Amino acid sequence: MPSNAITDRKFCIHVKTTGLDAYQGHKICEIAVVEFDQNYQIVREYHRYLNPQRAMSTKAKQINGYDETQLLQCPTFNQVVQEFLGFIRNGVIYSHYMPFDKSFISSELSTCGYYGLDAYVKKTVSIRT
Repeated sequence: MPSNAITDRKFCIHVKTTGLDAYQGHKICEIAVVEFDQNYQIVREYHRYLNPQRAMSTKAKQINGYDETQLLQCPTFNQVVQEFLGFIRNGVIYSHYMPFDKSFISSELSTCGYYGLDAYVKKTVSIRT
């Protein structure tokens, strides 16, 4: 399905993680998404703290401002994956640094038995210069 810059649903996404490398087992511990319209007004928001079921690196604790013990009562990514995909499905996803966010989201999706992020959205765009 081709992308249309005027009519496409647009989202900006940000994740916080337990470390820097999804492929070394680090996990998402917070995910935030805003949907915005063609005038860049926020129309919907999605936010979840997630239990990463693993320890955070010291640097991640400093950056995030919390540690894994504060997330023990939060849902896991597996418990919110369907609502997350329902929120972003068929949209265009923007991120400050898409390779990082996409690697974590795709890794989490794979762990839950889903395809990577590209299978559920029209396009991903990194806005980092």
